[in-house]
Amino acid sequence: MNKDTLGILAINVNDFGGLYPKKSNLIDWNSEVEKENRKNRVIKLINFLSNKNPEIIVLLEFDSSTKQIEFLNFINEKGYAIVKENIRGSIVVVIHKIELKVKFISQKSNLKAYAKWIEINIELHQFKKFNVIGVHVPLESEKRIQFQKKFQEKFDLPTVLIGDFNAATNDDRAIELLNKSRLNENTNLLNNILNNNFVDSWREVNGKDINEYTWFNSMDKNDGRRLDYAFVTNNIEILAVNHLPELNMILDENGFTDHSGIEIKIK
Repeated sequence: MNKDTLGILAINVNDFGGLYPKKSNLIDWNSEVEKENRKNRVIKLINFLSNKNPEIIVLLEFDSSTKQIEFLNFINEKGYAIVKENIRGSIVVVIHKIELKVKFISQKSNLKAYAKWIEINIELHQFKKFNVIGVHVPLESEKRIQFQKKFQEKFDLPTVLIGDFNAATNDDRAIELLNKSRLNENTNLLNNILNNNFVDSWREVNGKDINEYTWFNSMDKNDGRRLDYAFVTNNIEILAVNHLPELNMILDENGFTDHSGIEIKIK
C-alpha cells in the first residue's frame, strides 16, 4: 500500500438483493434457487472488489448481520476489518485494510439510530490525518433534517464524504427530471455540503459539460440521475475519481440494485 495515497470505493449493494427487491412478488426468498442466486451475486462482487483492491470499501444498504459466509471470508482473507454501529439491520458499513491506523467515531445523535452515517479517522503517517464518512441519505423528511444539520457542522480535518445521497445537484441535467420528485427535496442538502468547503470530486475532474449517472431508469438510453458522490474538503488532493457502471451488470440481475459504484483515489 502506498502510504501517501488512499483508494476508496462506495457501493450500494441492496443487501445482495434482499432489502428492496423490485420483483419480490415473483420470488420466494427462502427457496434454494434464490439462495444460490444470491450466493452467485456475492461471489461476483467479491471478484470485482478483489480486482479493485481498494484500501477502503463503503457498503450501503448492507446487512451487518449477514450470513453470507463467502463475503465474510473475503473480508478476512484479503486483510480487511469491518467498522459498523452496533445495530442490527441493513445499514452503512466501512471495510478497511487492517494495516491502516483507523479510529471509529461513533455518532451520539439520531444518526446512530439510523445507522446510515459511519465515520472513521485515518492516520496514514504522523503528519497525515483525515476522516472518511460513509453516508446513505434517507428520503424521509424527518431523518433528512438530521443529516442536513450534520453537513452544516465544521469539519476540522480533511474529510471525504462518500455514498448514496439520493439527490442531484443543480449542474446535473437530471435535475430537470426531479421537479415533481421527492428527491428534489434533497438538492438543498447537497448545496449545503458544497457551501461548507467541500467539492464534488467527480464534477471537479470531469467538468460541467459531461453528464454521467449512477442510478438508471434505463442504462441503454442513458436515462438516469447522479445520486452517488464523493465530496472532499478543499485540502485533499484528488488523484482520480470514476463511476463504476460495470457494477450494475454484476448486481442488477433480476432488478436487485440499480446503482453504479463510485471510486476515488486521494492524496
